[in-house]
Amino acid sequence: MTVNRYGYMLDMLYHPIYSFFKGKPYDFYTLENGEIFLSYSNTFNDKFEGSVSIDYKEFEEQCLRLFVGDAFFKELVDRFKFCKDVRILGSIFVYTTPNGPTIPNNISEELKKLLLKTDWMSFESRVKNKYKRYNQEIDKVRKSFGIKCFTKFSPEENSIMWAFYGNNYKGFNCYFDLAKTVYDIPSIRCDKYGKFICEHFEKVRYKRNFNTCIQIDSKKLLDIPINEVKKSPYIIKLVRKALSIKQSQWSNEEEIRLIIKDDENIEITERTKKGFKIKFPYLSTIYFCGNRKIPLILDQNRDTIIHNKAKSLAKKLQLCCIRLTPSREHNRFDAEQVYPYPYEHPHMEIIYSEDDIPF
Repeated sequence: MTVNRYGYMLDMLYHPIYSFFKGKPYDFYTLENGEIFLSYSNTFNDKFEGSVSIDYKEFEEQCLRLFVGDAFFKELVDRFKFCKDVRILGSIFVYTTPNGPTIPNNISEELKKLLLKTDWMSFESRVKNKYKRYNQEIDKVRKSFGIKCFTKFSPEENSIMWAFYGNNYKGFNCYFDLAKTVYDIPSIRCDKYGKFICEHFEKVRYKRNFNTCIQIDSKKLLDIPINEVKKSPYIIKLVRKALSIKQSQWSNEEEIRLIIKDDENIEITERTKKGFKIKFPYLSTIYFCGNRKIPLILDQNRDTIIHNKAKSLAKKLQLCCIRLTPSREHNRFDAEQVYPYPYEHPHMEIIYSEDDIPF
């Protein structure tokens, strides 16, 4: 492990991470069991995420190099690649058709014989088929990764994410403490499991250009047999890297992702078509956001059914539960600890403009 990676792991251990939940029954059931759900990347809203691409022209040229050999390929490049945008195979088609121009005299006789006896239409068909199969196998690798999204922003500091990911303030938010000591993970030692989890976190990098695809080196790709792509460290590393890149429009989220392949050495407690669950017993605090329009009289009148379920979950797991109340009068989130009792929690004076609070 590199020094930078080790430092990143320490940062993950001691930096709070948060995640928003809409408040579906499945959310409560999963958290109560000390688990989290990792979604497959193909279920994400942004279909560009995790994309890796193979440049077809480069792929075609590398297939040609393997077919004719390095020496002949160099000669083909010198004689038929008239500019960088020209397909060598396209030039070969022109010169080897019955009514096409004469093959240049300044190429070797051996290469001329190879050009004339080869069925280039059939060769191109094989290249296209191979290109398609490689893409299919790479897509299988992409779809094998489960992802759970977190943020470094605490819920007291992010009204926008409450609206987008917190079911328009009707859901709840969880704080996970990765430094929390855990003793109830069967068959896995605490420190080993925590190390595995921290190693699989990635900080999302944001790119300004619209296309966030990562380009695959066709020469390296063709060294990998098609039936071994799913196990290739090179492909797995590229796809994992691609899954930690997003367009710059999302940069306000300060996102961190837990990225785990579904065939890694970790206990998967449940599998579905959309993802899988793993043990993640690091839940420490539950937040929910009350509506400031409702008179602050009785507890049951202030919160939704989902919020009451969140409080019940905190009580059952003996966790801290905090109600945040957007206050336009004071231009801040007021924070109130609702469990454990008594209600003793300092007000969080977080400053927003009125336009930030969607009530």
